[in-house]
Amino acid sequence: MLIANRRSGAGPATLLRPVSMSRRPTLSGGALQLGLEPLQRGQPLLDVPSQLLRDAVGPQFERLRIQAQEDRAEAGLHLGQHERLLADLHEMVAAHPLRERFRGQLMLALYRSGRQAEALAAYQHAREVLAEELGADPGPDLRRLHARILAADDALAALRRFSLVSPPQDGLVSVHRMVQAVTLDDLDDSQARAWRRAARAVIEAALPEDPALPGTWPAYAALLPHAEIALPPESPGMGQVARFLGFSGSHAAARDLFRQATSACQHTLGTEHPGTLTAQASLADWTGEAGDPAGARDQYLALLPVRERVLGAEHPDTLVTRNLLAYWTGEAGDPAGARDQYLALLPVNERVLGAEHPETLIPRGNLARYVGEAGDPAGARDQYLALLPVMERVLGAEHPETQLVRGNLADWTSRAGNATGNQQQ
Repeated sequence: MLIANRRSGAGPATLLRPVSMSRRPTLSGGALQLGLEPLQRGQPLLDVPSQLLRDAVGPQFERLRIQAQEDRAEAGLHLGQHERLLADLHEMVAAHPLRERFRGQLMLALYRSGRQAEALAAYQHAREVLAEELGADPGPDLRRLHARILAADDALAALRRFSLVSPPQDGLVSVHRMVQAVTLDDLDDSQARAWRRAARAVIEAALPEDPALPGTWPAYAALLPHAEIALPPESPGMGQVARFLGFSGSHAAARDLFRQATSACQHTLGTEHPGTLTAQASLADWTGEAGDPAGARDQYLALLPVRERVLGAEHPDTLVTRNLLAYWTGEAGDPAGARDQYLALLPVNERVLGAEHPETLIPRGNLARYVGEAGDPAGARDQYLALLPVMERVLGAEHPETQLVRGNLADWTSRAGNATGNQQQ
C-alpha cells in the first residue's frame, strides 16, 4: 500500500510504509534494550497474490530482515546486554546455522557473560557444522574471535568490567559518569558551558545521516545514552535520535521524545514557529505509530489550520499535513472519510506539485486503497490500474514500489471479481 513520507528530514519521500518490527527497543533506566524477534513472521509477501512478485522480491526482503537482526544483536552487544541476548542468539543460530556472524555474536555474548567454556564449545560446534555442510573451516573473523577468547586473561577481563575508563575498542573509549561529573565540577561555569557545547557538537557530528537505515542503528544505540545527557530535546540531533528509536521499532519512545521536543519548541520558539509545527507533526505521526491512530488524526486536525494560516493553504508542508490527516483518518477506522479527503486533496497536489510528483503519487495510492476499503473494490482496481503505468514510467517497472502497486492491483482485481460473483449469485 502507498502512504506518505511522514518524517520531516528523514530523507527522500518514500511511497512505502516502514516495516513494523514485532519486538521493539524500549528505553528503561536510561538504557536501550534490544531483542531479536523476527522483524516479520512467516514468508515475506505471503498475502500478495502474485507468486512472481513473491519470488522476485521475497528473497531480498528475507535477506534484509536477517541482516537487520544481526545489526540489532551487534547494538545489544555494544550496550552490554550480553545475558539478555543469549536466548535470542541461540534461536538465531539454530535458524541460520551457516551465518557466521550470528555464531560469533553468540560466542561473544557467552564469553562476556562469564561462560568461557560454552563460548569455546560454540566455536567447536560451528566448526563441525561448517565442515559437514560446506566442507569449509570457519572464516577469519570467527577464528580471530576464538583465538582472543583462548588468550584472554580472566582476571584482567574482570577488572576491565569495573574500570572507570575502558580500554579502546573500535575507536571508542567509555568513561564512567562519575569521572565526567568530577571533571565538570572542577570547571568554572564558562568552561563547563563551553565543554557542553563541544560535547553536543561532537555527538551531533557523530550521528549517522539517515536513521531509517538499519546499518546505522548500532552507532545510534552506542550514542543514545550520551545524546540523552548532552542534547537539548529541541535540537536537530535529538530529533534524529528520536527517529532512530521509531524506525528501529520503539514507537512509544520516539513519541515521548517528540512530545518533549514540541514542548521545548513552544517555549523557546513560539507556538507557530515552523520548527514547532514540524515537531508537532512528528509527535502526531509517532502517536499513530505507537498504536493511537485516532490521537494522530486529532493532532493533525488541530495542526492543519495553523499550517494553513502560517504557511498558506497550498504550501507543500500544508499539503503533506492534509495527506497525513487523511491517512490517519483511514487508520482510525473511517475509510470513507479518508477517501473523501484524498479526493479533495489530489487535484490540489496535481496543480501545485505536478501529476507525477512523489507527493502526488502518494495520495493517488492512498485514494485507491481507501476507495476499496470503503466498499468499492472495482473502483480501487481501476485506480491502481491507472496508477501503475505512471509508477512504471517514473520509478521503473522493476522498482519495489512499482511491484507493490502491481500486487495491490492484482489483489483488488481479485476482490472485485469476487464481489461481482457474489452479486450475480
